[in-house]
Amino acid sequence: MPGPMQWCSRTRQQLQVSWEPLLWFARNPLKVKSDNRRVLEPHSERHLKLMQAGGENRETNYGDGAYRLKVGSFGTPTPGRIPNNIITRGHRCAHGSRYRKSAIELGLPTHGAGQPYSVPEFLIKFLTEEGDLVVDPFSGRGMTSLAAELNNRAWMSGEINLEYIRSGAELFRGRPGFWLNPQIERAFSAGNRER
Repeated sequence: MPGPMQWCSRTRQQLQVSWEPLLWFARNPLKVKSDNRRVLEPHSERHLKLMQAGGENRETNYGDGAYRLKVGSFGTPTPGRIPNNIITRGHRCAHGSRYRKSAIELGLPTHGAGQPYSVPEFLIKFLTEEGDLVVDPFSGRGMTSLAAELNNRAWMSGEINLEYIRSGAELFRGRPGFWLNPQIERAFSAGNRER
């Protein structure tokens, strides 16, 4: 994720942000619903070749024995590889471009802290099951809500800035059950906005 423009590029007080921590809380860690099988990634070409060859042909032991490699290790075919704990995604996405286009057409400001759809989609698939409720109290563009909707989760979001809510609503236009309060639609329609 690029660093905040104000402190990185303008005032030069900060370095460019290369990663952002994600805190994950659970009332009872033994009852979490996370399941890395829902977010498996494709195997690398190297691992595919290793599986086809029947796995490792060597035996070794690293460190204090926490990591042991045996003949045949990594040779069992699996549906995919478990992702790393650092999620790397591009900053732009089709949904974000659609949001930005809608905001510009409506003459509204775009939310400055956008994230690509793939980030909330990954976290929703990993941490929740279909039918669960996803809550985003600071929804901004509504990308987390959209990811919840498109992945069969119920969702609830909040946002203090009505302009962001209005332009984010365009991400849901055409979805089953979509309804936008006519007063909000009129107040923020293109050409009808108070300047």
